[in-house]
Order: sequence, then structure tokens, then C-alpha cells
Amino acid sequence: MEEKRPIRVYVILFLILFIFIGAIAIHLYGNALLHQAKNTSILFPWDPLEWDTLRDSPLVYKSLGESLEDYPIYEYYIKDPSRLGFSPDESYFKSVLSLIKSNHISEYNKARLTDGCEKELTKLFKEAKMDIKPSLSSYDIEKDFVPRLTEQYGAKINHDVLVFAALRGLLRGLNDPHTNILTPKDFTMLMERLQEKSFGGIGVYIELDSSNNNALTILEPIEGTPAYEAGVHAGDVVENIGGKSTKNITLEEAVARMRGPKGSHVTIKVKRKGIDKLIAFQIVRADINVPSISFHIVEGDIGYIRIRMFGTETKTELDKALKGLINPPESQDNKVKALILDLRNNSGGYLQEAVDVSSRFIPYDAVVFKRLDKNGKISDFHTQKCTASNLPLVVLVNRFSASSSEIVAGALKCNKAGVLMGDRTFGKGSVQQIYPLASGSALKLTVSYFLTPEGKIINKKGLRPDIYVDMKPNLVGKDKDTQLTEAISYLKKKAHAPVTEAQP
Repeated sequence: MEEKRPIRVYVILFLILFIFIGAIAIHLYGNALLHQAKNTSILFPWDPLEWDTLRDSPLVYKSLGESLEDYPIYEYYIKDPSRLGFSPDESYFKSVLSLIKSNHISEYNKARLTDGCEKELTKLFKEAKMDIKPSLSSYDIEKDFVPRLTEQYGAKINHDVLVFAALRGLLRGLNDPHTNILTPKDFTMLMERLQEKSFGGIGVYIELDSSNNNALTILEPIEGTPAYEAGVHAGDVVENIGGKSTKNITLEEAVARMRGPKGSHVTIKVKRKGIDKLIAFQIVRADINVPSISFHIVEGDIGYIRIRMFGTETKTELDKALKGLINPPESQDNKVKALILDLRNNSGGYLQEAVDVSSRFIPYDAVVFKRLDKNGKISDFHTQKCTASNLPLVVLVNRFSASSSEIVAGALKCNKAGVLMGDRTFGKGSVQQIYPLASGSALKLTVSYFLTPEGKIINKKGLRPDIYVDMKPNLVGKDKDTQLTEAISYLKKKAHAPVTEAQP
């Protein structure tokens, strides 16, 4: 018996160790399941992304002022709730609330979020032409919020639209215009542009011109596309698409009407300055791939690069542009002696692309921007490589240069790589992260702020240009583009042109 005792001891120790390890495994697995249960609609987190969709763009936001109270949001969905494209429920609501609580830059405040829901539901009922003033003072947004809301108001308005308004109310309570719920259609269009995917269309940039009663206006036909080949011009006012008037049209509706399968036809009628009659264009749609960058040579030896957004291919396209301008093929006679980088009317894009673009103009390991998280921690983001030569550089900016555009402009200014010219920038110094949710929808949430390499806050302030040149944003790329003219003049002289003091 004495000889078997050691074996029995080993067996007991092994069993104890097995039970201990099993308990740890069960605990970890249980926590993983709990975490998964809390985030069932979250597919995966994305890298920080800065972008503003059509309905939430700086262009729209600033043209309408600081309040969007009178801007219709729900009329479109009240008429046809299926246009939402998803059905948010209690689980969806709790997922959004959890993401806000865990990740939004501001301090979590239930009362403020509840108040936001109440105000947004008031807006919903107003657009539905219902004399209802919802009171949510007895509601707890963390407990049975959607069931209670449905019980009280579900008979009066569509459930999906009701919950969608409540979700937007949560975001309203954050007082953050850059945090937004993206419908599946919004999210798809966003990713098409950022990932530069092709789609069936005619190939134009459009806007609702606030200086002309929000008329649907061609900002620019894209070179080589059906619209460009048909003779559509920048500044043309689109009066009719496919036989339907564009009066009071939204950008979303205009895009939907212009797009269609490759090979299909669409007729647009435009009003052109100096011509009395409408001009009709019957256009055959094609696969449109919208590059983020265009470039060419101006005035003989000055290279011009325009970045319209910061998408997944921007870095690659910029390298191609720089090679074509600075190191042209042998068949080209002249290399450029100076560069213009045009960031006007560029409302942002991927954060990493902003770092990559900055890395093409400033030295290796220089600070591009500083990031301030919700815990007060500041992190520096550095350049990774420098490929551009030390040519004189003018960076053109205006009041609609926002987010990633401001990161690049601030990096080049603070690192003395170029002269900032134009107007004060938009002042969007926040960073958003996209969280994909159920049915192809997503939440765009502000998770941090960025500062210039010098540590200056630009949120709601913007960047002040070195040389102030006042010009309306809708003149960018047109005959009266005085900012571009001034940039060319400055670079020709290879010295500072007469400086107008920057405006506050």
C-alpha cells in the first residue's frame, strides 16, 4: 500500500489541476459569450474613418446653419417605410446605446440622451403632420425603451420609422453633428466612394446650390465619362431627370435617378447660363469608377494635383500623379518646378490615407497629427516615408476643406512643407469610427479628436491660411477660380506674393 500512495497523490493533483484549468476556460468562454450577446449586431470594428454622407455633409450642414430643425429627414420614409432598408428593434437600440456609452468622446449622460429622443420624436410627428408632443420623462433608455415607445406611439406611425427617429434622437442628445446612423443605402454609397468601386451611372459631381434655391447643379462632369462626352458642363442646372422635375429633389433622389445598369439610357435636361432653352442630353450609362485624384500641368511647369476625397486608392493615385509630374516619361520634355495641392471642397475620408498623403511631402518620422482620446490620452501619428522632392508647394483650402483634408493641410503647414492659401478651413477636428450593424446599416461615431502637430485644437475653429484669398466654394475649378490663379502667380514668382492678412 505504501508503494501505491505516490501514484494516488499524482492522480489527485492532476484532477485538481484539470478542474482548475476547466474552470478558467469556462469563465473565459462565458465572458466571450456575454460579450458576443451584448454585440450581436456588431460585425467588426473598422479603422477610424472620417467621412460625411450626403445627408450629413459639411456642405449641407453649414449651408443650413447650425440647426437642422427645419431640414426634412423623415418625409421620405413616412411615405414609404421600406426605403429605410432595415428594421431596428430593441436589440438594435441597445447595441447603439452600448456603443455610445463605451466609445463616444463625450461623457455618457442618460438624461441628455433621453431629451434628444424626445426632441427628435417631436420632429418626426411634426413631419408626419401629427399634433403629438411626446413625453419621455418616465422612460429609462436602458430598460424596455423600444417596447414602451411602440406601445404608446406604434399605432400612430410605422414602427421602423419610429425607432429610427428614436435612434437619431440618441445621437441628437450627443450634440455631435458627425455621429450618424447610416441606412444600408447610405452605407453602400459611402463605401462605393471610399473604396472607389464602379457603378452604373453618367459620371458627374452634383450639388444643391444654396445660392440658387437649392437647384440641382453640376459641379463637374468626370473626364471620360458619358456625361463628359455628351457635353454636360460644370454649372449646368439640372431641371429634369428621366422626364421628372428636379424641383425640391434631394441629393439621394438625384443620384438614384441618374444611376442605372450599364447600357441603359437616361435623359437629363439642363439650363445653361446664356441659353434660353433647356438643353436635353440622352446619355447611355456606363460603369463609372470615380478616382479620388486628378492631375495635370498648368502654366508650363507647375504641377496641379486635386484630391477630392481620401479613399482606399488615394495613396496609390497620388504616387502615380507625383511620378507623372516630377519624374515624367522620357517622351515628356519638362519636369514641373512647383506643385499645387488642391484640397478645396474635400470633406475627408480615411484617416490612414491622410497620413499616407502627408508622408509624401514631409520628412520621415515627422508628426502628422496628435490624437486625443476620450480618456485624455494624446498619441502622435508620424510619417512613414517621403517620396516627393522639395519643390515649392501651395496647398489650396477653403471653408469646405474638412477632417482628413485639415489633417494634411495642418501637417504640411506645421512642418513648413508648403504654403496654405485660400480660406479658413471647416473645423472638423474629430475622428469617427464606423460600426457595421444589422441588415447592412451602420453607426458612425465620434471616438476622438485630432490636433495639429503643434498641439492646436481645430475643432469648430479650422485652420487659418498663410495667404488669404476669398472666393465662393462653388467657383472651384471654374473660369473665375481666383484662388488657383493666385497660387499659380505665387509659384511663378518663387517668392511670397502680396499677402492679405488672414481673416478671423
